[in-house]
Amino acid sequence: MRTKTLTAVAALSAMLVAGGGYAYGATTAAPIPSTTITSLTFCKAGDGTMVFTATTTPCPKNQTRYTLAGVAGTQGPQGVPGPAGPAGTNGTNGTTGLNGLNGAAGPVGPSGPPGAPAYSGYVHVLVDGTVDPLSSFNVTQANVLRQAPGLYCLSGLPFSPSFVSGSLGWYTRANPISATDIFVQVDHGDPSPWGCPAGTQVDVQVGSSYGQEDREFYLLLI
Repeated sequence: MRTKTLTAVAALSAMLVAGGGYAYGATTAAPIPSTTITSLTFCKAGDGTMVFTATTTPCPKNQTRYTLAGVAGTQGPQGVPGPAGPAGTNGTNGTTGLNGLNGAAGPVGPSGPPGAPAYSGYVHVLVDGTVDPLSSFNVTQANVLRQAPGLYCLSGLPFSPSFVSGSLGWYTRANPISATDIFVQVDHGDPSPWGCPAGTQVDVQVGSSYGQEDREFYLLLI
């Protein structure tokens, strides 16, 4: 048995009833409407007789099996989109990238303002108790009182000193055996041990074995 599939037939012979199917002779016949039958299967004998049969029924021996396919219909309208599918699982994190290169150095910034000095003031006092303004800072004549020979009292300073250091100026003594010393202290509100008036901030005493004496001196106050 041979099988063929046909897409179109020009003419079929007159319809004959045979064996539960349809048989066609050699004469022409109208095409079978494609709107009612989508496909036909028939067996064709050697004498040209064609017998329609079920799609699954095999043809007898020495007959050829034909299948007539209907004309394809027009495409239907597009369907409504289906619902969105579930979200997929997150992918694994990638490996950490390499560190970037260091950026170029920026321009040099402007200079900052001058810092505060490490000291609060300094003063150069002459033998007679006069303040040398050219060698003094933050201490004026109004701040220095010569209370007695060799005793100088500082008060009214524009700062509160916490430390004082003193040194004597150059001096040549007729009797070099007796050395002259300078004693300084910050009172911190306590009474002066050497007789300076109340409110004195810094006491200066200069003396030797001969007693208190006037001498040139320098003070550094912090």
